[in-house]
Amino acid sequence: MSRMSQSHGKSYWVLPISFCLILCIQAYEPLQAEMDEPVAGVSDVTYSADLSEQRLGRTLFRFVENRGQLADTEGNPVPEILYYADAGGAKLYFQRDRVSIVFMTIESSESGISEATGRSLNDESDAWLGEKTTSYHRVDMLFVGGNSGTFPQAAEVQPGYTNYYYAHCPKGITHVPGYAELTYVNIYENIDLRFQIVEGRLKYEFIVHPGGRVEDIRLRYDGATDLFPTLDGGMDISTPLGTIRESAPLTFQDPTERIASAFILDDNELGFAVTSFDGSADLTIDPWVTYYGGSNNEGVRGLAVDGSDNVILGGGTQSTDFPVSQAIQATYAGGAYDAYIVKLNAAGVLQWATFYGGTEGEGCSGVSANATGTIAVAGVTHSANFPIKSAVQSTYSGNGDSFVVKLQPSGTVLWATYFGGALTENHGWCAIDGMGAVFGGTRTTSGNFPTKNAFQNAHAGGGHDIAVFRLSSSGTLEWSTFYGGSSDDLIHGMSVDINGNVLFCGPTKSADIPLVNPVHGSSPVGQDLVIARMSASGSLIWATLYGGNGAEYASEIACGPDAIVSVTARTWSTDLPVRNAIQSSAVGNGDALVAVYDSSGRFIMGSYLGGSNGDVGNGIAFDPSGKIVVCGQTESADYPLLVPQQATLAGSPDAFITRFDTSGVVDWSTFYGGSQADDAVCVEVNKSGGVIVAGSTASDDVPLLNPIQSTNAGMQDIMILSLFSSGGTLTPPDPPSNLTGAPLTHTKAQLN
Repeated sequence: MSRMSQSHGKSYWVLPISFCLILCIQAYEPLQAEMDEPVAGVSDVTYSADLSEQRLGRTLFRFVENRGQLADTEGNPVPEILYYADAGGAKLYFQRDRVSIVFMTIESSESGISEATGRSLNDESDAWLGEKTTSYHRVDMLFVGGNSGTFPQAAEVQPGYTNYYYAHCPKGITHVPGYAELTYVNIYENIDLRFQIVEGRLKYEFIVHPGGRVEDIRLRYDGATDLFPTLDGGMDISTPLGTIRESAPLTFQDPTERIASAFILDDNELGFAVTSFDGSADLTIDPWVTYYGGSNNEGVRGLAVDGSDNVILGGGTQSTDFPVSQAIQATYAGGAYDAYIVKLNAAGVLQWATFYGGTEGEGCSGVSANATGTIAVAGVTHSANFPIKSAVQSTYSGNGDSFVVKLQPSGTVLWATYFGGALTENHGWCAIDGMGAVFGGTRTTSGNFPTKNAFQNAHAGGGHDIAVFRLSSSGTLEWSTFYGGSSDDLIHGMSVDINGNVLFCGPTKSADIPLVNPVHGSSPVGQDLVIARMSASGSLIWATLYGGNGAEYASEIACGPDAIVSVTARTWSTDLPVRNAIQSSAVGNGDALVAVYDSSGRFIMGSYLGGSNGDVGNGIAFDPSGKIVVCGQTESADYPLLVPQQATLAGSPDAFITRFDTSGVVDWSTFYGGSQADDAVCVEVNKSGGVIVAGSTASDDVPLLNPIQSTNAGMQDIMILSLFSSGGTLTPPDPPSNLTGAPLTHTKAQLN
């Protein structure tokens, strides 16, 4: 799994070549996998019991640093081997100029009776008692013409460690970690070579930076008996004891355009050929798509990407078997839902996952992360025993309180607090700034909601008011305020801009909601969106309405370069303010909408987005260049597409994902989903331009790629996509005539 990246404004591209070890061996016995195997005179080692994940007879597949524990058959250290890995039937040794792959087989005696058990020594359980013949074969993968001055650099430390005690190190070499990634930096000029362990498989990829030449890459396999191409474009490297299978190289400019690439075989040396490509555009390899969830229902409501392109998501689960790892709360606590938080790295590999909640039910609806990897999550709890730490409000006020939790990148809780009054708080949103301060937002009916240094001290009436607050990096309350008018006002999205100001949005029915420099009128027509920017100190900078003659519903907000603000939602209006529109008129039975403003609140763009049936805009984000990605759900077979990865509705509804600029020019637009209901709820873009989408699916046949979970485990699972793309222009469909139909029932709740 890999990604396009940028360095000093330049794009580079990645050519991945993954291989797995397919063993063709006889009478292989896992219980003997730790026997000594000579590799240039090297004796391998045995993991100690300190490694908690050790499995009987089989060490975990990970890259282990050689800190002196490896020795040759005479007990001498072998410092030329820098890292090694145990793949069960094969072992790998990493040096500066090569990777050595050692295959092993063990053949048991063909007859004989065990004196201990009276059973045949050929029985699997007693085979270890008989005579055996151990065979080895070594293949060296040499980097022909490579930079001998480079060496592998490890990353992605794995849980557990190993202690070694041998004759040549009687005092022990202890606490030796394992890793999931090794990178040879500049193995060829402007080319890196990265090895990764993903789902127990070894994958490697060449990362060709600007100035790098694909034709410089040459691999020679010394010790192989034959190299021959496979029908699927891969390459098999055969040995007397096993086969190394190279899958066909995959190279993409975007999800819709595969760059032609192939192996070149010349006198046992393997190289690569790639057709021409646009070096100024994003070129990305090996996106990933996965299910995630347990045997019941999951919903995702929050998504964030940190400064290292790690992916964090949160929501609610009903599954007691929701997959957790390195969890701060390993079991379902009770109630209708528990909140969950999950972290994946940029390649889609699980870093940690946890439940978070008490006995009466929680849901996480806001997730945010800053460049340092610090995480904030927010939501609502009904539990008096919700796990808190260093809380600004340590007790449950009743009827549902909002919560905010701040975590380290490792998933350790820094602080966690309730925040609410005596009546009801519904949902919670958050945004963390670069210094670690956390903005929170909720919708409240509580007249005694805690306020401090407030812009608006009192609940303005009606049903819900918006409440916005700021907690310092250490979790102390800096300010808290109501925001609303005499009718219903709801928050449904929050973001922080590059200047530390907080942006929020949501639907409102209040004619007297506080506005500053509004650009679309001073009171809503029925139900409009309110979009507001507050300073870090809680003063209102600007606030405007956006809507038309129908109703606008739940929304999401994003901040981009130069503090530009974008919003998406759903509209039933036929007269929205439009500018630089993708679609200038309503097309279907409820459309998605997009509105964009500059840092001062000036209207830049307004557009409908949809087809002849129902469409909902759920998530929105900016990429590093200032382009906008919106995602949502559609029932429209004629939703406007451009170079789609999926060109037709697989079921109804499906997710949609669309990227465009603020002048209304679309780069690409696609469906995504399976034969049942699918929804794209959240979207983020990483610093490399990669598009990350999270949603929910009831489909068992969502198109997957390099998944960490390959099946839908329950009634509704989380769906996570990592995509990369570039584009062109789009002509939307003509508005249909004589539309009939009722509002979709699967969309987010309307204001009462």
